[in-house]
Amino acid sequence: MAAMPGLSRTAPPLRVKLLFWLILASLSSYLAEGVSGAGLYPLLHPWWVLVCLPLYGLHILVLATVIYRWGRARFPTLLLAGFVFGMYEAYLTKVVWSPTWGPSMLSLGGIATVETAVISFFWHPILAFIIPVVIGERVFTRSRESWDFLPLQVQRVFRRGPAGFAGLVALAVACGAFQSFNSPSPLQSVLSGVSSFGVLALLFHAWFRLTRGRTWPMRDLLPGPTAFRIMLGLLLAIYIVFGIGMRREALPGWGPQAIVWGIYAILFALLFLSLRRSARMTPTRGCDPEPFSWRAFLAVSLALTLTSAGLNFVPGNHVAWIVAFYWVFGTAGLALFLFAARDALRPVSRTGAGPARPRRRKWPRARPPAPPPGRRRRPGSS
Repeated sequence: MAAMPGLSRTAPPLRVKLLFWLILASLSSYLAEGVSGAGLYPLLHPWWVLVCLPLYGLHILVLATVIYRWGRARFPTLLLAGFVFGMYEAYLTKVVWSPTWGPSMLSLGGIATVETAVISFFWHPILAFIIPVVIGERVFTRSRESWDFLPLQVQRVFRRGPAGFAGLVALAVACGAFQSFNSPSPLQSVLSGVSSFGVLALLFHAWFRLTRGRTWPMRDLLPGPTAFRIMLGLLLAIYIVFGIGMRREALPGWGPQAIVWGIYAILFALLFLSLRRSARMTPTRGCDPEPFSWRAFLAVSLALTLTSAGLNFVPGNHVAWIVAFYWVFGTAGLALFLFAARDALRPVSRTGAGPARPRRRKWPRARPPAPPPGRRRRPGSS
């Protein structure tokens, strides 16, 4: 999706930044909770609006600010930040140790391995972080850094033209199919789609009306130093409050907690290395993205909502499908982690976007030929 034309050389007003932050938080909350069916009304229900919306908003704004301020929005770097995002399922919800929907599919060392791989290493990094960042940057800013750093295969799926439009609709159909597993009825699916996409449409319209064609770079719209420190403090406070007060009975012993501490240590170390690596790299311009249009917005909304409602009419037990999806998503999450870790640990040159090239051996400078016998060399002659 492409940004609106028009450049602004002045800093964005506070009301513009606040609206941009609200849009990012809403996209993150809906794609993570609404699409999964865990919360069909993430932008209307009081619990989701007052608790989950700030939680998702603080995560995406703090982590995006870290990336855009100290590095670049490369796909592996976004993945590692998304893994950190997803690990909130440990101390906040305790799902990493004790899933709320039933016994763990595979427990290793007290960790719900499959559920952690799905939620913390696939679902949240992709749907709650990377997709909202890419949409936010391409639709509402004049920069395209996160898009240009996406794998070329992904860019081709969503490139400008009929193929990109079809790619967006296909993604919406897939999201609707997954939402249908947790939607209790077709009516609930329809009401969820109408309410969520209605709120998003109002936010998008408010942005276009407020900015009137002016655009700013992504870095200008993200929180500044003071706002970043405030948001980081609020996020830490949420971790403390929910860590102590939410599902305390699910908090395990020191062993499983130590494993989570180790995961956090590895993720922060890899994110640090990836940020250093990304700061030295420049994106290569690939395909142009499918531009934003209300026609595309309506098509995505209808495709997701009608797919979710339609599959609710299909009789049968969906548990087998959910288990299959969990194993597929869990395997994908593990593969994404290995990909991001390998990328962070590779050396990189200071001038290019690839791995560091071996240095050429510096040969000694050739000496001038010796003068013939009997002829003296004058000082300074060559």
